[in-house]
Amino acid sequence: MVRYHELKKITDKNPSIILTGHHCKDYTESIFLHLTRGGGKKAFYTLPPFDGERFLPLVFFEDKELEQLYQFVSKHMRIFEDESNQNPVYKRNRIRMDLLPIL
Repeated sequence: MVRYHELKKITDKNPSIILTGHHCKDYTESIFLHLTRGGGKKAFYTLPPFDGERFLPLVFFEDKELEQLYQFVSKHMRIFEDESNQNPVYKRNRIRMDLLPIL
């Protein structure tokens, strides 16, 4: 949430829309994360693809399409992944690495 707060400061100064790299598997992770926090039926409501300030264009792509897009884009620009995405200390990462492959 800190990053969105900081991005919001930028968009307040320069009207724009924030594009994020969230994809469809992020939705699944979010649902399980919210369920583990006792979210009940509200756990199934996560970030909308567009909320007026943020747009998540990658949620519309399937895995194969995402891989093709990644291959294309990586030839033309640097892609950065947050190194914390691989750290199992975070519950979201444990869901991604341990639970989702089983399902």
